[in-house]
Amino acid sequence: MASLEITLLAEGKKQTIHTRARHVVLGRGSGSNLRVPLPWLAERQLELRHEAGILRTRLLDADGVALLTAGERVGQEWTVLPHQCRLDLISRAGQLLIDLDARDSAAMAVVHDNPDDDDLPAAYTGAVIVGPDGHSIEEELPELPPAVELKPAGPEPVAAKKLRHAIMLASVLVVLIPLLLLGYSSYRSYRVEQQQFQAHGEFRSLIARSLKEMNAGEYRAAKATLGEAEDLARRMNWPEEIEEVKVLMRRPEIQYGANGFVLMHAKWVEPSVAAAWHDAEQQLDPQITRLLDEARQAVRESNFSDARASCAQAMALMDRFPEVARPHPRLQEAREIDKQAKSELLVAEMTAKGLVYYADRWMTPEQKFDLEQEAKGLVKYKGQWMTEDEATAARNTDQGLVLHDGKWMTPDEKMIAQGYVRFEGEWITRQRRDEILLERSQQRREQERERLAALAAAEERRRQQLAIEELKEDAYVMSQKFLTDRLKHPDSARFEPYSSPLVTVVYSNGWYLVRAPVRAKNDLGETVTRQYLSKLRPVGGGIWETDLTTIIE
Repeated sequence: MASLEITLLAEGKKQTIHTRARHVVLGRGSGSNLRVPLPWLAERQLELRHEAGILRTRLLDADGVALLTAGERVGQEWTVLPHQCRLDLISRAGQLLIDLDARDSAAMAVVHDNPDDDDLPAAYTGAVIVGPDGHSIEEELPELPPAVELKPAGPEPVAAKKLRHAIMLASVLVVLIPLLLLGYSSYRSYRVEQQQFQAHGEFRSLIARSLKEMNAGEYRAAKATLGEAEDLARRMNWPEEIEEVKVLMRRPEIQYGANGFVLMHAKWVEPSVAAAWHDAEQQLDPQITRLLDEARQAVRESNFSDARASCAQAMALMDRFPEVARPHPRLQEAREIDKQAKSELLVAEMTAKGLVYYADRWMTPEQKFDLEQEAKGLVKYKGQWMTEDEATAARNTDQGLVLHDGKWMTPDEKMIAQGYVRFEGEWITRQRRDEILLERSQQRREQERERLAALAAAEERRRQQLAIEELKEDAYVMSQKFLTDRLKHPDSARFEPYSSPLVTVVYSNGWYLVRAPVRAKNDLGETVTRQYLSKLRPVGGGIWETDLTTIIE
């Protein structure tokens, strides 16, 4: 079965692993079966598959960078590898070299020999190790036996001589190969640093070029240059540089200028709007300037109506500019001239009406006089100006108030202050009011006792009436018994239900009078329906007595 030899080199450390696993996931986290304790690695960085004699790989981390020896970049799609190759995982924080050898070799030591298991054993959780002398340690491999000293015995056989030469060559290689690998690792580190330096210089050059293009108004070219810089920053996994590009991409020159907008007077507008704006400036601004000059001249000559007319025409021309160009830069100037002319016209009009300007408004002389009196602290009451105290006294007197103990109050409040209370429309002392209330309270209690007694009597009558009503149906049943005892054919008797409208039960003086129909056989044996009358009453213990029970002929 084909074996896979994986040699990891990072930070001057090395480890070689032999496995027959068909599926290897390399990374820093628990989701990888080949875990390498490098903090810059992703949880799952790289995936290897060795199946049917084909070795292939792909990146699992979208932000990672992996290069083959020839410079070919490995992406997230599967890449077929030669049986012997080197992968270079690159990050700004470090570099990991991976030497792969998928050739068949019976001499390889087998660490993982379970063809049905696609994962490496958990022993490979700390893959990169270094020995005390700086050379690599290959774990899980058996040590070679100690060398055996051979004694001379005549001419050295050819086979023995070849063996000795092979041993000497192996000894040289054991010393030379680690030195070559160490030198190669240092060279690779230097190459990576050089690539990082060159890439950073290229990035800064692209940023400077984009700024120059923006200053020159070549916004589309600047956006394309920033795109190249962003692609480079993402390939090199530089988060700060990526954010720098995003900040530049958010500039108005890129957001608007690169999409065809035109900058006019610090505003980005569509080309058609910019053309309309430019045409309006060329055609209307000279007219606006002329009209404003005429308006100022008219103000100086006191032709205020003409000044306002010129301002109105100028503002109407300003409204003909595109909406994005409004308000027009000279709109405030036109409004100020119009305001001045309007104010002067108002002065002439108000003066002609005999009004005066006082306290920021126009008013009659009488109104001005009133405001002046108010400014002195006087108040007007019934057409007369007086002090606040005088006005208060006059106002309270008109309202029917009286002065008592230095306070204005109503006559009723004065009576209350003197100890009187108003009771039933009259002012009396509190003592007399309390006597009257006590007498009325006693009367109400007596009336309440009489009312409660009347209610109790009515309740007793209601209870008795209810008891009478409850016994009416019993009286009807007992009347049937008394009547049946008097019939010649009692078994043939049939009675109406109590709820029938033909049944009448009334109560009078302790007796129940029952009148109802009965259907029974007569003396001739004929079944006939006749009325019967029964007078009966209960005597206690469920026993009834009848005073009269008879058939009404």
